Amino acid sequence: MQISSSATSSTMMKSWLQKLMKSFKILAVMGNHDNYDIIEKLPEVEMFGAKVLKVSDNVFYLKRGEIYTIDDKRFLVLGGAMSDDKAWRKSHESWWEQEEWSEEEKETCLAKIKENNNFDYVLSHTGPSVGIALTDDYFCNEENQKQLHRDSNAVFNDKIEPRSLPFLLQKLPASRISPIFLIFFCHIA
Repeated sequence: MQISSSATSSTMMKSWLQKLMKSFKILAVMGNHDNYDIIEKLPEVEMFGAKVLKVSDNVFYLKRGEIYTIDDKRFLVLGGAMSDDKAWRKSHESWWEQEEWSEEEKETCLAKIKENNNFDYVLSHTGPSVGIALTDDYFCNEENQKQLHRDSNAVFNDKIEPRSLPFLLQKLPASRISPIFLIFFCHIA
């Protein structure tokens, strides 16, 4: 790339980045503050052995409760997150109740796990409470950990990890977060 005026360089850089971004798939996990009214209207397409929600030609939401096979690795997707600031937000404008799992979604996910708990990673916006406590010093004491138990997503994630991978908590040293939970923070809608 030739260096020239900043306006021309900026335009060239944007064009280059747009081409680069279209050369690979971007996979997102739903969290809090995502616009679920828009997400729920996205078309579903088959990808990685399950349905995904198509945002654009190369941007997709992985659906929570699904198990995907990507490059011979199996990923359980949990997604969702509780907005602890929803008292200051407006419903269906800056906060959506769908950010938290419905009971039906939880039951469906648990049934899939019971049927086949053979997965390599869990993708989630919110981790299990033990993982959050290990990565955030604020939650390292019992009093502050009680706050995590108000988050229905963290509580549900606590049920997933020990139920599907009973060996994990016994094998990991207390100073290390569970490698089975990858936490993604991505808002694209």
